[in-house]
Amino acid sequence: GTSNSQLTTDTTAEWRILYSTDTKLMITTEIPIHSGFKLSGINGYNNGVLLLNNACKELYSNKLLGAVGRSMNIEDIEKVSTFDKTTYENYGKELTDTGGNSRYPNIFALEITGAPEGIFGTRYNLSDQDEYITGSSNRKNILKGKATYYTYEITATYMNSIYLQLLRYKPGTTDNLNGYWLATRCVWYDDGWFNYEMFSINKGSVIPNKLAASDDITVNYYLRPVVEIDLSKVNVGVSGDGSKYSPYSLTARTENQ
Repeated sequence: GTSNSQLTTDTTAEWRILYSTDTKLMITTEIPIHSGFKLSGINGYNNGVLLLNNACKELYSNKLLGAVGRSMNIEDIEKVSTFDKTTYENYGKELTDTGGNSRYPNIFALEITGAPEGIFGTRYNLSDQDEYITGSSNRKNILKGKATYYTYEITATYMNSIYLQLLRYKPGTTDNLNGYWLATRCVWYDDGWFNYEMFSINKGSVIPNKLAASDDITVNYYLRPVVEIDLSKVNVGVSGDGSKYSPYSLTARTENQ
């Protein structure tokens, strides 16, 4: 499902706070990194979530700081956005493919939103995956599923200025960031067909990219790593103001060294 150049840790990457919970701090790169990460066709849809997460995990985890890398996903965006996805046409509706699509990605049968033979899966949410899955299946009986596609422009209507700058614009400009993947699948229903897609952000919008329907598509985008830091294992220094030239610091707690 992929064809990409060798990936190595980008030690020049600068990091920004995305958000925090009671137990974790989420940070992300200032801009998308690692151009040339391709997802393609049926197996790009089957394995895109795992491939993106595994790449970021290998590159940006740090055991000493209790830090685990993963790819940004749609839930990260939803957490800081007020856009109501349920208002998007067909979102969440149970639909039937009447367009003659003869195959579906195998993972679709395992997704909670996918019911390719009339029975909904129970295993995966859209940003979940714990093993590689390959291949496609011919349609049997009835091809059903729930539409999970939506798209909107990232503007001040939906995000405060901090997230607008972090997720959409290059620092200090009004230029849109390079297109980057989100580790989340979705299904678009169009003219009776299911299209199998991966969420991304491109040209200032949340916009999924079709990978498979009756054909296979290849899309080449950047990565946007997120690192989850276990707050029980670090001291957060806030002597700075959090800016580029006066950053906060993270150091391992003595008992964890």
